[in-house]
Amino acid sequence: MLGDLHLGFFVLAVALMSAHELDAMQRHEWWIFPGLSLLPDRIGMLVFVSAHVPLFALVFWYGAGSINAGGNGFSAGFCAFCVAHAFVHWAYERHPRCEFKNPLSRSIIWSCALAGLASLVAFWI
Repeated sequence: MLGDLHLGFFVLAVALMSAHELDAMQRHEWWIFPGLSLLPDRIGMLVFVSAHVPLFALVFWYGAGSINAGGNGFSAGFCAFCVAHAFVHWAYERHPRCEFKNPLSRSIIWSCALAGLASLVAFWI
């Protein structure tokens, strides 16, 4: 039962993180990333998008595999990242180029954190 809850909340966290990254394209998230913000806009966007392909491949591959194998901790690590990610966004809200100050962006970010936290609770119980 708790394994099913862990899986369900993990999948929800992955879906919400995916939605956040779609929103991040519209909100020019690379403008607030240290390093990427120094690049010309087009190059920063290309690096930002390109970096997400292997990142999401790893999450999809190892996340599902870790749960199917009884939990090797990868999915728990991703869910912990979802929680930390929300606080990083909160810390960067005052950045002059941050465009995540709207209800949709905030609800996706914080819902992802809550799904990650719920998955962690189910994982550790």
